[in-house]
Amino acid sequence: MSAVRLVCLGCLLAASACQRSTSASGGSAPPPTTPSALVGATAASSDTAVARPGVSEADMSARAPMSAVTVAEALKAKSNAQLVVKGAYLGWSGPCSGAPPTRSAWQLADASGQGSACIYVDGPQPEGARPDAPEADLRVTVQGIRRDYGSLPYIQATNVQRDQP
Repeated sequence: MSAVRLVCLGCLLAASACQRSTSASGGSAPPPTTPSALVGATAASSDTAVARPGVSEADMSARAPMSAVTVAEALKAKSNAQLVVKGAYLGWSGPCSGAPPTRSAWQLADASGQGSACIYVDGPQPEGARPDAPEADLRVTVQGIRRDYGSLPYIQATNVQRDQP
């Protein structure tokens, strides 16, 4: 027999042996798997809690969604933290300093006046908004991840919603 046929025959025999070992007709079945038998799993107090081996509590809390914060609080958040931020949509003109992370990034501030806490947002615009001529007093809620562009913090937005007046 050729070497290829021997390898194929060995694969078939191994597959057949595996199938027979878990059959209900007397073969030995694998041990049942319970949540406590999972590697790295810990007891959870609710069905929504998930243990993730190799992920620290600090990493989990940095990724956990937060309740809505101000722009000033978003500026102080750690890099890679998931945020929900409420603020004034200022389009491309506002009190933010430094170069934006992208050409399409827009500004979100606690208020529209100079000296207000301001952060760039890279992501979708609010529905119907024009970044070159933003509506006065347009308030939005931004969901995204706090990132750094050099030493400049910004939000990588995944969702932007207009707030109700």
